Amino acid sequence: NPTSVVVKMPCRKRRDLLQKFDRFA
Repeated sequence: NPTSVVVKMPCRKRRDLLQKFDRFA
């Protein structure tokens, strides 16, 4: 589950990933 992986990441990296997911969405 990608979400559980994101939760374990540092805040900055998590935010970058969320922006990337938003771009794909």
